Amino acid sequence: MKIYFDCIPCFIRQALDAVRFAIPDMNIQASVLQKVLIAAGQMDLQQPPPIMGQLIHRLVRELSGNSDPYKSVKTQSNQYALHLYPSLRKQVEKSLKPMETAIRLAIAGNIIDFGTSSAISHDVYR
Repeated sequence: MKIYFDCIPCFIRQALDAVRFAIPDMNIQASVLQKVLIAAGQMDLQQPPPIMGQLIHRLVRELSGNSDPYKSVKTQSNQYALHLYPSLRKQVEKSLKPMETAIRLAIAGNIIDFGTSSAISHDVYR
């Protein structure tokens, strides 16, 4: 799979989201984003999109000095998941197809990816 032109705005949005998670200083954010834009302009469009995603996130980590820009949001998400666990467990136990229900819940939880979308709301779970 190669990188399509439609991938490029997504790469930049991913970089913006990651840099906002990683660094509060807007001047450093701007510097990191400028370097990401340079890298995006030089990328080989024949490479698969994850190669550019990996490069973007490596740049964000290295330039920000933050080895895990998503740490705080992952902690919040895990706390929220633990809050939901008792009701989800009951849902599985009451289900006519508990294995299927458990698998569907696991898939739903696994889909959450703050690298691709930082606009995840807890309201979806209610």
